[in-house]
Amino acid sequence: MIMILITTDVRHGGPRPGVAAGTIGLTLFSLGMFLGPQTGFAVNPARDFGPRILTAMVGYGREVFTFRHMYWIWGGILAPIVGAVLATFMYDFFIYMGADSVFSFS
Repeated sequence: MIMILITTDVRHGGPRPGVAAGTIGLTLFSLGMFLGPQTGFAVNPARDFGPRILTAMVGYGREVFTFRHMYWIWGGILAPIVGAVLATFMYDFFIYMGADSVFSFS
């Protein structure tokens, strides 16, 4: 999330046109390569929750939601959301200096 915020911030120079998409794509590719096998590429909550709902409707029942003490809700849904919010606050506090900052000290 911090990389996306840095790449799309035009107040700090921003990238040239066309470079932002490659930078964000390369960041997501590297996350998928290095953390994908361990976490199931849990960057987007829809990658886990959608198939889980479908398998429940197909016939697997409630077991898809109660398997292994509901680890899926922490690692697959809540962790990316909370991590993105915390990264945005860190970026706003340490890097962003705009007038619309939540942590405006001026």
